[in-house]
Amino acid sequence: MIAVLDAERLRVRAAMRGLRQLAADHPDRYGAPALSWPVRGLLAGLRRGLSAGVPVVVALTLGGRWWAPSLLLARGAAVVMALVTAGLAIRVLAPAGRLPWLCVSLLPARTRRAIGAGLVAASGAVHLLLWYAVSPHWLTLALVAAAVAVLLTAGAVERT
Repeated sequence: MIAVLDAERLRVRAAMRGLRQLAADHPDRYGAPALSWPVRGLLAGLRRGLSAGVPVVVALTLGGRWWAPSLLLARGAAVVMALVTAGLAIRVLAPAGRLPWLCVSLLPARTRRAIGAGLVAASGAVHLLLWYAVSPHWLTLALVAAAVAVLLTAGAVERT
C-alpha cells in the first residue's frame, strides 16, 4: 500500500523500491506488469495530457483567422505542452531506473508493441509541437493530431 501511495505522489524511486520488495516476497502476484508501472503510467498521463492540450493549440490556431494574436498564443501553448510533457517524462523515468524497462521486455508481445508505438507517437508529438512553435504550419498540426491518434490507439491496444 505504501508503494502505491508513493506512486500516486510521484515518488518513483521509493515506489519502485517498495514494489521490488513486494515482488521478491510474492513473485506470483507482483510480476512484470506491476514493476513496469512507470512506463505504462507515463503513457497514460501522456495520453490524457496530449489529448487535452493539442485541441487547445488547434483551437487557438483556428482562432487566428479572426484574432491575429491567437496565433502567437497557439505557438506559446505548443511550447508549454512540449516542455510539460518532456518534463513529466523525465520526472517519472529518470528515478525509476532500468527495472521498468527490463519488465516491459517481459510483457506479452502485443503489449510491448503497443508501449513502443505509444512512446514513439508521444515523442513524435512533442517534437512536432516544438516544430510548430518554431515554424507554424497547418500540416505540422495535422501530424501532431495523427501522432496523438496513434498514441490513443496504442493505449487502447495496451489495455486489451
